Amino acid sequence: MKKILYSCFIMLALLSSCSKDPCEDVNCVNGDCIEGTCNCLQGYEGLLCDTEVRAKYFGIYEGDISPCIPNQGPSPIDLEMIGDFTASTIIVGPGSDVNHVNMAISTALVNINENINISSSSFTIPQTNLEINDPDLIPFAITISTSGLGEFIDENTINATLQVSFTLTQLPIPITQTCEIIFTKQ
Repeated sequence: MKKILYSCFIMLALLSSCSKDPCEDVNCVNGDCIEGTCNCLQGYEGLLCDTEVRAKYFGIYEGDISPCIPNQGPSPIDLEMIGDFTASTIIVGPGSDVNHVNMAISTALVNINENINISSSSFTIPQTNLEINDPDLIPFAITISTSGLGEFIDENTINATLQVSFTLTQLPIPITQTCEIIFTKQ
């Protein structure tokens, strides 16, 4: 009887010490399992770390940049007639790695083709310069310089604060306008 009781006690001790690994059936694609829960690598999210964080930003965003055009009263230049100045589209796609997106926009005011780090919500809009010298369009040359800051507000909205300077060849003092543009995913 002592042998049977002793055998039962040993079996009970062995069975109770064999607990199932909580990570046995968990396949963390881009991360490590800790106590049955996936701990994702930077740039990934989801229950199994199988979704790239940057993917939610991919798409086409549209905004109206006409607030960037200074209103100087009667002028021989009607910049709003130039379609490139008032509507703009930002295209966001995959960047150099899982933590970056590529942002491309090309208008008369802004020309960006940058690799943006999404781990920081804000980014720099590099300075672009455009010289318009078309006598059929305007009677004198004008230089437009643009730079600023951008920010991903959420996965559907980009906010851009631009500093735009218009310099006429006849008047070397720039007309500067600061404007805020909201781009919305389509």
